[in-house]
Amino acid sequence: MGDVILTSPIVRTVHNQLNCEIHFLIKDSFRDLVSHSPFVHSVHTLNESLGSTISELEKEDFDLILDLQKNRKSKKIAKELNTETLTFSKLNVKKWLLVQSGINLLPKSHLIDRYFDSLKDLGIKNDGLGNELFIPSSTNVSIDKLALPKKYIALGIGAQHTGKCLSEEQLLHIIKNTSLPIVLLGGKRELELSKRLSKSSNDTIWNLTAKSSLLETAEVIRRSTITISGDTGVMHMASAFKVPQISIWGCTSPELGMFPYQGHAHSIIIEPIEHLKRPCAKLGNRCKYAPSWCIQSINPSRITGEIELVLKKEGF
Repeated sequence: MGDVILTSPIVRTVHNQLNCEIHFLIKDSFRDLVSHSPFVHSVHTLNESLGSTISELEKEDFDLILDLQKNRKSKKIAKELNTETLTFSKLNVKKWLLVQSGINLLPKSHLIDRYFDSLKDLGIKNDGLGNELFIPSSTNVSIDKLALPKKYIALGIGAQHTGKCLSEEQLLHIIKNTSLPIVLLGGKRELELSKRLSKSSNDTIWNLTAKSSLLETAEVIRRSTITISGDTGVMHMASAFKVPQISIWGCTSPELGMFPYQGHAHSIIIEPIEHLKRPCAKLGNRCKYAPSWCIQSINPSRITGEIELVLKKEGF
C-alpha cells in the first residue's frame, strides 16, 4: 500500500509536465489507490498469469515504461514489451551494508527524490506537492454513516511484519492515556486484538478493524485530528493528506529512505533509544534484539507524551 502511494508524485508530474497518457499496472487488491486519480488514464491488473498480463499490455503500444517496482516480474514485463524503460537504483547493496554492519552509505534523500533523479533526462522536476490519494464521494458518504466523533485519533494497530507492530500493552496505554476518542484501523489479522482493545474503553473507541476498505481507511485518516502508526501504509496515507502524525519505528529506520514524505509540520518520528544496532531489516521481518522487538522497547509513556504535545500544537 505504501509503495503505491509513494508513486503518486511521479504519476502527477509526468502527466502534467509531459502532457502524456499514464497507464498504471498494479495488483487488483490495491487498484482503488490509483483508479480515481485524474492523472491515470487506465489501470491494468497484474494477473496471476504473467503471460496474460504481458499480452494485455502489448495491445497498448507504450512509448515508455517507468519501472518503479524493479523486481523480477516488472523486469520481465519490461523486457517482453521491448519498450524503452526507465528505472531507479534501489541501493540494495548499501541497504544490506547498513543492516548488516551499521555502515551507512545511503543518501539522505527520500525514495521519492531518487525516483525523480531517475527522470532527469525526461526534463521532469519535482513539483514539491508531495504524495496524494484521491477518494470518491461515495466513500465519503459511507464514512459519514459511521457517525465518527468530530475529533479523534486514528490508530493503526497492524503491519505486515512484527517489527513494525506496537505491542498490545503499548496500544492499551495509548488508548487509556489520550484525551481524544480512538478509531482503530487494521486488517483481518488484527481483528481479535482489536476486540480486546475495544473492551478496555467501549465509550471512546470506534473499532473499524477489518471493516473498512482501503479508501474508507484513507478517508478516516484524512478526517483524523492525528494519526498514529508504525512504518506502514497508514503512515504514508497520513502524509498524503498532510495530517499530523506520529510514526513509531522499530526494526526498520527512516535512514532507509521511506520516512513520511513532506507531511504535516507537527508530525513526529519516534525511534527506540537504546537499540543502537538498528535497522535490523529492510522490511521489519527480523530483529537483532529478538525476542524483545525494537518497536516494543519504546516506553508507551513517551508515545502518549508526544501525542499530547502534537495535540497542544494543534490547539487542544
